[in-house]
Amino acid sequence: MCYSNRAATRMSLGRMREALQDCSTATSIDPTFLKANVHAENCQLALGDLEGASSNYTACLKSSNTADFDIKMSAEASNGLERVKRVTGWVSQPRDLLKRRTLHEAKTAFEFISSALETSSHSDILMEMKAEALLTVCMEYFTAMNC
Repeated sequence: MCYSNRAATRMSLGRMREALQDCSTATSIDPTFLKANVHAENCQLALGDLEGASSNYTACLKSSNTADFDIKMSAEASNGLERVKRVTGWVSQPRDLLKRRTLHEAKTAFEFISSALETSSHSDILMEMKAEALLTVCMEYFTAMNC
């Protein structure tokens, strides 16, 4: 329980990788401790590990048939799974848009990426995509200014 509480504290401080490590320690001690599992899944989602988060949220929801079932944790896992689905939709489109390297597509990609970052705020991949979109916008702007 102490590792799970420390993980929650680290999550609130934005230290997701450290929080995820605490969750791993907590679940290695007690694999049925749903709170630590849900904290881990939330960390995975914040870090942009959508496949891992989705898989683990689903596993958490399947554990609702056990004696250790916790309705609050199940609701949080269900909410997390919905957030994963939203972020997955927001992430898939910008990749194609950024390949075109035009101002309009970069702006549209930036909007999708910004939406995804509201949920997966610590995702390195999303931050790289955001930088690429901003670079494209800047390059198009400077090209237009030099014409």
